[in-house]
Amino acid sequence: MPVKQFVEEKIQGGRSWLTMATAAASPGWPDLPMDILLEILRLLECTDLMRCAATGTRAYCDLRRRGIAGSRQTPCLIYRPEATGLNAIGMYCLSEKRPYVIPIPDPPISEWHWFGSSDGWLMTADCRSDIILLNPITGRQIALPPAITMEHVKPVMNEEGILQMYEVSFYDARNPSLEHTEPGTYSLEEYHDDYIAVLVHGPYDQLSFAKVGGNTWNWLAVDFFLVDCIYHDGWFYAGRNSCLNLHGPCVVHKTIFPRIQQYNMNQEYIVRAPWGDLLQIYRTMDGIRGEQPDNQVVRTLGFRVYKISLDEQKLVMMTGIGDHALFVGQNASVCLSVKDHPTLMLNHVYFTDDDFETLFCDKSSRRDVGVCNIENYTVTRVVCPELWMYSLPPIWLTPSLIG
Repeated sequence: MPVKQFVEEKIQGGRSWLTMATAAASPGWPDLPMDILLEILRLLECTDLMRCAATGTRAYCDLRRRGIAGSRQTPCLIYRPEATGLNAIGMYCLSEKRPYVIPIPDPPISEWHWFGSSDGWLMTADCRSDIILLNPITGRQIALPPAITMEHVKPVMNEEGILQMYEVSFYDARNPSLEHTEPGTYSLEEYHDDYIAVLVHGPYDQLSFAKVGGNTWNWLAVDFFLVDCIYHDGWFYAGRNSCLNLHGPCVVHKTIFPRIQQYNMNQEYIVRAPWGDLLQIYRTMDGIRGEQPDNQVVRTLGFRVYKISLDEQKLVMMTGIGDHALFVGQNASVCLSVKDHPTLMLNHVYFTDDDFETLFCDKSSRRDVGVCNIENYTVTRVVCPELWMYSLPPIWLTPSLIG
């Protein structure tokens, strides 16, 4: 019997077999053949993998050396707890329904802001608003190009030449001054790194991208009021109508079909489903009065799911997502099978706060974090009582030991 099939059959009964297998105190565990060990480790949650690392299991070291990622990582909720110092963050593990405290290397991330996550990386900004990617599991940090290289940003210095603030220019792709840009292709310098960071940023929620190791951010003047961007079959899909290839010496831009404006408080997300379709997710929200007279708290009322039909260039409304679960918010949106993640609730959306006004203008109100039933719009809390401070909103992160 092939090793992978053997391991898959062993886990059909649930996670308990894997939990017992990771009890590395068992004398026979380190003596298993390496191919079986690696297949087992590939199916473990990150917290179990870290326990293996603590025992010095040689298979774990080999897993890291080969750059093999765990195939069934359940997203965790990253948050700033009240009881820890500046060099630690909280991580609520959905698969175990328990919180962890993760030490973070200097400089203290608790003094920064985080505003995105993808592939195990947390996107953070330091006191100069320069973006740093952080893997909170491994502690690795990657500096992206400085903020002053962005199209809309100009540094303002004081008399001593010290950075005092940034001046942001409020224009977008509709500005007449940009009419000289050739539609469809945009020149950029040639890079030699495999990683591309795509940033949705102000003003007007536009796109810029950078290669890890590059020196500048490159503005993509293709659309505005975007919320989400995903990578699918060599292309970046932003919102519902823009499709971009960023791998060559020139950016290639395709319009999928015309944008349908939504003049309400809905947020839009795009996600690739495990069965291969691209899905458009609409989040319906409402504003209610906060604890302070001038505060407005945004709350989620429900979600609508559509299939993106590229051939017919239209959206097809779905009644639900079956035995799958969605994760949306400031993270790169993901859709997971409940069969592979049995602790998740099927046909539910796990969401965090991503409303700009409440994120940055009101840091004292309760955060819009919860789990929503797509069928009946019932919203429940992720954990009660909530563990996080309101000043820095929680964010979903899919843990990774790669990087």
